[in-house]
Amino acid sequence: MKQKLVTTIVYIFFACRFTGLTSYYVKKNSQGAVFKTTKLSRCVNIAILIIIATFFVKFDQCVLSKDAIETVSSHIAHLMFFIYFVVLLTMTNLKQRHIVQTFEKIIIFDNFINEVTGHNIDVSKILKYYVVGKCLGVPVIAALHMLINGLRNVIAVSCFLRFFVVHFIIASGEVLLFCYLVAAINGMKKFNFVLRKRKEVRIEQIQQMLELCFDIKKDIESISQIFGFFKLLFSIVEVATTLYTVLTRLQKDDVLDYIANVHWIFELFMQACIFLAPFVIFYKTILETVDICEDIQFSSAYYKKREMLHLKIGLTPIKFTTYGLLELDWPLIFLMFALISTQLVYLLQFKQMEK
Repeated sequence: MKQKLVTTIVYIFFACRFTGLTSYYVKKNSQGAVFKTTKLSRCVNIAILIIIATFFVKFDQCVLSKDAIETVSSHIAHLMFFIYFVVLLTMTNLKQRHIVQTFEKIIIFDNFINEVTGHNIDVSKILKYYVVGKCLGVPVIAALHMLINGLRNVIAVSCFLRFFVVHFIIASGEVLLFCYLVAAINGMKKFNFVLRKRKEVRIEQIQQMLELCFDIKKDIESISQIFGFFKLLFSIVEVATTLYTVLTRLQKDDVLDYIANVHWIFELFMQACIFLAPFVIFYKTILETVDICEDIQFSSAYYKKREMLHLKIGLTPIKFTTYGLLELDWPLIFLMFALISTQLVYLLQFKQMEK
């Protein structure tokens, strides 16, 4: 059996350990994988990560402006990014056991899908697109800003080197949860394909598949909901601040600055959509499984079990939330547009009052 999924997650765990997001490392064996932890204690690891965060993420001196409103707004955006960064580092360390348990459940789910469908879960292709998307985003922004401020400007170079390093650390943490979600989605889609072909699938197997998915969903939600909230909050503040900068500097002839800001706005929206997409596809795939089961003609002995299954699905929250405050669904994008517009109006009004 080719364990492509195990190999992929082993590499991601290596990146997370390299960036300090977890003290665990994984070794492959014939049964799957074995987790081992370093001698560095969890508390010391968190303390070191916070020191790294204060070193890398600080109010960038290279973005100070004569416009007081722009400066204050930029400081608020950087503060939100700092909170998001520290929360991500802290949660990945505090929830290390949850991350390991989720990995073990993903392996069980992979074996179950292989038993039912004859195919293993493979997420390597989707992860390649994810990594390429990250590489086309942040490094381009860093390069444009370094060109704008000049390579001889030591402050500008140091600021955006920190910017690049911090985003690399964040991407290492996000890609692990992204891999978990994509693995669950890929397995459910393979299972749904078998159901559509009307092959022999017992109602017990459907129940087992959904129970595994709900367990994985519960673990991922416990890890992702708090830093997901701060990620979306940072995106809203940062987009509004960048839009304000673009609108107040339209008369200037700095083309590179304008391109960099527009690209950064587009990048933030793309990252928000990429962050939301697996959460949305996950629960829609579960609903797709339920719809397919509705069309399958089970024997009369299974009708009661199917009704119990539908009742359980109806009582189980399928959508991901951020502590019940926000549902991670596509309508959240429209809420982000509304909040960005509101903050931009406030900033422009303050600008008029300043004049």
